[in-house]
Amino acid sequence: MFVVYITISLITSILLFYSIGKDRSLLVKPSIWFLVFFNIQIQWSAVYNFDNIATEIKDESIFLTLTQLFPLIAVWICLRSFRGTSNLIWTRLGKISDNNYLINKSIINQLLLLSFIIVSIYLVFVPLSKTGFYNNFKAGDALEATMARENSLKLLPFTWLKYLYVFYQQSIAILVASLLLLYILAKFKRQKYLAIVTYVGFILFVLFGAILPGERLSGIIILFGMFITYFIQKRTKVNFLKVAVVIVLILVPAIVIQIKKYNLHVDFDTILSGFQTIVLDRILSVPLKTGITWIAHVENHGYWGVTGIPKLAEMFGYESVNIPNVMMNKYFNVGSIDSAYLNTSFVFAYFSYFKWAALPLLFFFVYILDFVVLFFKTLKPNLLLPTLVTVNISCISLISSDYTTLFLTHGFLTTIILTYYLNKLSKTKKNNLA
Repeated sequence: MFVVYITISLITSILLFYSIGKDRSLLVKPSIWFLVFFNIQIQWSAVYNFDNIATEIKDESIFLTLTQLFPLIAVWICLRSFRGTSNLIWTRLGKISDNNYLINKSIINQLLLLSFIIVSIYLVFVPLSKTGFYNNFKAGDALEATMARENSLKLLPFTWLKYLYVFYQQSIAILVASLLLLYILAKFKRQKYLAIVTYVGFILFVLFGAILPGERLSGIIILFGMFITYFIQKRTKVNFLKVAVVIVLILVPAIVIQIKKYNLHVDFDTILSGFQTIVLDRILSVPLKTGITWIAHVENHGYWGVTGIPKLAEMFGYESVNIPNVMMNKYFNVGSIDSAYLNTSFVFAYFSYFKWAALPLLFFFVYILDFVVLFFKTLKPNLLLPTLVTVNISCISLISSDYTTLFLTHGFLTTIILTYYLNKLSKTKKNNLA
């Protein structure tokens, strides 16, 4: 069975990356972004963690289907959908001049003002000394830093303020960082170095605001979004050595924070251990291991049915169950804590609800992600690339979250609404590609 896992993972990787290398317009499609990260974080992780699967899962066909056959078939489906529209959008991206990004100054200023207001409101209710970011460096131990991170958003007195800050982290920050980078690149060609220094400072502010609650992932996502923006804007050929260097640079701030959080001595072994913890454990193992826990649970205790989806449970007269909270409290000895969640990918979650009947839903959910390319098609050139990057990056969250949380919590729908409004305000004409 191990050989089967390796073989299918390899076929999926070859199909995905060969197709993208042959036709870069596939990068326009959010389904492709999800499937690339699913291939890396879950499909290959299933190979890496095969012994855990064999030990904890009774029916091997379940995990073979969910981690191997599902992504392979989904790739085959998504390589055939919306190709014409994606090609059109990719062609438009290649014709957009720097002038289109220079006129974004007004939009950038509006988003920076909004960012400043949101971050300021956050700091009014959460003093800097109470933030997760501050305690990563100043807390007495790692547990105190972790609790500060967990409580940093809870200190906001209103639920709408919490959602507003998440909206900033998942939509505004990534979008404005992408806009700022494109503006800086345009200024660099004109040798406007003072302006460049100023706008680099704005990027640092946006990054600082996003990681204030202590979530390192928010900063990593912003930096990754900037890298993808540069990669697409420059039409850079894939150089795996350069990509590896960029990934290391993106992860360095997270490593530094981890070292400070655990009060470790800075040396080569500590840094290497930090990379191993973040890359091999949190990135490559955790998303799969949560899925193992969810599936093993329903194998032993029965499937959840509609009780896992509050609206459906209410419709059919059942009491809904907060399954991520139940799973965390049951399997990780955290007691009865309402805010503790063991989230997992919608692929494992929906299978734990509906068993094999979930499979058609899973393929459908991945397929409909690409309908957003029809929205991309309506955007003016100055907003097309930043919006595409922000929306597509949000889909990576599906590796470790439920499908419905993608739209608001992880910024998919909120970014569309925000950029629709900005697109209306933009002075650029839709077809002005010169």
